[in-house]
Amino acid sequence: MIKEKLAKKESKLFIYVLLSMLMLSIIIIVSVFFKGNIQDNSLELTLEFIKFFNCIISVLGVGSCLISYKKSNNESIFILSLMYLMLSIGIFCGHIDFLPFYAKELTLSTYIVVSASIFRIFLLVLSVLPSCKLRTIIINNKAFSFLLSILIPIVFGTIERSLGVFGSEEIYDFFIFYNIFLCITYTICTLKLLEKAIKEKEYIFVVLSSSIFVLAIKAVYAIYILNRLSFYTKLISVSLTYICFLIIIIGALIELYMHISKCKILNKNLNLLYDLVDNGKHCYMLIFDENKNLLYANQKVKEYYLGENYNNTNKLESIIKSKAEIFRNNKDVLDGLDKDGVWRGILKDKENSITIDCCIQWISSEENKKGIGITFRDITDIINKDLEVERLKIYDKEKSEFIANISHELKTPLNIFYSSVQLLDKFIENKNEDFRLIYKKY
Repeated sequence: MIKEKLAKKESKLFIYVLLSMLMLSIIIIVSVFFKGNIQDNSLELTLEFIKFFNCIISVLGVGSCLISYKKSNNESIFILSLMYLMLSIGIFCGHIDFLPFYAKELTLSTYIVVSASIFRIFLLVLSVLPSCKLRTIIINNKAFSFLLSILIPIVFGTIERSLGVFGSEEIYDFFIFYNIFLCITYTICTLKLLEKAIKEKEYIFVVLSSSIFVLAIKAVYAIYILNRLSFYTKLISVSLTYICFLIIIIGALIELYMHISKCKILNKNLNLLYDLVDNGKHCYMLIFDENKNLLYANQKVKEYYLGENYNNTNKLESIIKSKAEIFRNNKDVLDGLDKDGVWRGILKDKENSITIDCCIQWISSEENKKGIGITFRDITDIINKDLEVERLKIYDKEKSEFIANISHELKTPLNIFYSSVQLLDKFIENKNEDFRLIYKKY
């Protein structure tokens, strides 16, 4: 039943939230109380705090993005979530926004892991492109894609750092070229996301485009501070990453508020509709899933089949399955559903001598799963009354015809009698003739 499924879903969600909060609490406790290897100087403490705060913000940003995906079920948002996840892992591993504070010169090796950055750019571009085979593979293998998005920045970042691929000072021009490339790519993707927001009317794409544009600004700023390195400029660079994730978090909160406001309005209307359906006295209503399992039965159905014990859902399901054979084995019903997706007509349950007026149709949910909705009324009494009325009409007609025939048969001799009496009455006044002869004649 639908209520039971919702209860299970809420229970699972509660467990996930509880585990997440517990894990976050453990991380905070360990970071606060069990970290004794940090030297007591302002720079070390500041850097540690910046990294820790950046990690928390990035995790919340990825979580907000995933929540937005869960709400909209949009493929592009899921792929962008993977991109932000890779960015978050890079922050955790110290590949982004941490090492520059220890460097006197800004190079690729102290600014960003290029290999992981290329993977992030690839996911970003993929998110704004039309549907393709690769997108389908990612969406169909979400768990694997999620795991891969965690492993790639860790593995490639570790290899690149250990080998020192981009540690040379001779790649000054490449640093500028790569950040220009990032800026152009981020800007184009920002515009594409804005276009998608207008077309699909999805508020979250406006938020994501703003977040991506901050990364474009960060790439330009990296070129700007190349020869202007200071603690302040480095802090601004880190802050831009904060802002990138904060935009997503704030956007998700605003979207959540809007969603709650809409839900309140919808719930008012849905409560009225649900009350009408569940407590309706006119029709029996059933909903089955595509596997013919019972999902919903209104109160009228429960009371009809179970009486006072209408909370026994298992018993109700077994009864309904046995009664549903009248629908499943009817060729007209199956043909109507295949052709038009709906069938309406009269069905007879010979076993229980019941006649029902029934409507059966396909229904679909948000997950594109098909179900079967059945509404019916027991019209046995109405049919019996109609038959009784028809029988009385026939009886009344026969009675009228009988009386008309009797009237016709009696009228002819009575008219003869009446005419004769009228003649006798007329001749009785004539005194010149013998009335006895007249009487005998007539």
